[in-house]
Amino acid sequence: MIVRRMDRGNGASRPHVKLQSVTKIALSTPVRSDKESKRGIQDQPRMHLNSHILIVDDDREIRELTSRFLRRNGYRVNTAASGTEMKRFLDTYKVDLVVLDRVMPGEDGLELCRDLRSRSVIPILMLTLLNAEMDRIVGLEMGADDYLAKPFNPHELLARIRAVLRRANQMPPQSINVPGRFRFLGWTLDRGRRFLQSPAGVSIKLSVVRFFGTVEFLI
Repeated sequence: MIVRRMDRGNGASRPHVKLQSVTKIALSTPVRSDKESKRGIQDQPRMHLNSHILIVDDDREIRELTSRFLRRNGYRVNTAASGTEMKRFLDTYKVDLVVLDRVMPGEDGLELCRDLRSRSVIPILMLTLLNAEMDRIVGLEMGADDYLAKPFNPHELLARIRAVLRRANQMPPQSINVPGRFRFLGWTLDRGRRFLQSPAGVSIKLSVVRFFGTVEFLI
């Protein structure tokens, strides 16, 4: 069944209804047997098993279908329908990765991504119906670690989640929030705040992946 979401006030169908429907169909279509699914879980790196993922999306069906798919692949999953719910959950529980919808009512995904990145190093994978190149660039600059356009293949989502978690786990946990600065070739890396300052004095906020990559390069 295709659920059509309506804009408030004028009763017109939102232009992204068809794309949302394609995503829902892909998530709800079984593509592997139970035996194959179990084998896929066993083939995961042990450090990924039982990782805790928070899905933030205002579409109830997307939340439910995505969480069900990820649970079948060995992850612990919780969901939030808004930025307020996301913040409340993160204040209480430890999360290994956030799957964040780009377009939501109220405080949108970009604002939430920027706020979360300013106070946390939790990896963020952003979902969006806006597949423009500039939109992806803005999302990454705001602190997202990866970007996936809707409609998406659930197995591509799974592969991207595994890749982000793998990169995040390449660095020892204690190195994430080590205070201090590292200077090289006129550049300054603030390891506590994850800022990279150019020789001209311009500061760049690094995403988790870029921060880890810079530290690994320097070490």
